[in-house]
Amino acid sequence: MEHELTFHKVADRALEELYDGLGTVEAKLDDCDITLSQGVLNVSLGDEYPGKSWVINKQTPNRQIWWSSPLSGPRRYEFEGLVSQMDTTLPASTYWRCTKDRKEDLWNKMKEEISSITGVVMARSQSNKMK
Repeated sequence: MEHELTFHKVADRALEELYDGLGTVEAKLDDCDITLSQGVLNVSLGDEYPGKSWVINKQTPNRQIWWSSPLSGPRRYEFEGLVSQMDTTLPASTYWRCTKDRKEDLWNKMKEEISSITGVVMARSQSNKMK
């Protein structure tokens, strides 16, 4: 992804999707704290799940999204494909692939980890379609 503006557009969209999807989790857990500000998504499951916090953030110079998880540790995700050819029926975050194997995507990794701890499944908002 050559252009910085394009990077910000698709990275922000992916982070917004995760944030919106985590709304179902926040609604079901009393002490959960989920924030998205300036390209950084912080997820804390609160006192009920001590030490269960994620930080997902944009790394503009590398054109990556970095991930820090209490379960899987640090990971780096890169956008795979062409923005112009994205399927808008899929979450934009599924186009961000882990640099370790290129199979794992950002949306499904977050959904898997949150669900394994809380039993709550993230739901994709219909308003998250790429524009």
